[in-house]
Amino acid sequence: MTPAQVGQVETQYRTTVEGLLKGLPTVGEVVEQPTMITVPTDGVVYDPELAHCCALDPELEKAALIKIEREQAEAQKIGLELQLMALEVQRRQALLAAGTLTPFETTAAPTIVA
Repeated sequence: MTPAQVGQVETQYRTTVEGLLKGLPTVGEVVEQPTMITVPTDGVVYDPELAHCCALDPELEKAALIKIEREQAEAQKIGLELQLMALEVQRRQALLAAGTLTPFETTAAPTIVA
């Protein structure tokens, strides 16, 4: 619709539309507004370059891999210890069910040499 066709708008909205049209530039009027240009900072440019650089120090990479492997081994060790404790509970329950009321014998946990 053009501004001349405001009469076709429902009467309840007509005054609102006319008010909005008063704030708009007229046909043929030129409106100039400043153009904003965004320039990236050095951090935006350098960070991606360094993050994807293929010259990563091999020692740092190996240290990170060793750390991950050590954490995985520790998690596996904890899991095995939990399984061992569960088996000990089952063994003691079986002894109690069989009527053996003597003190439980604890076995020394195997030592792991690192």
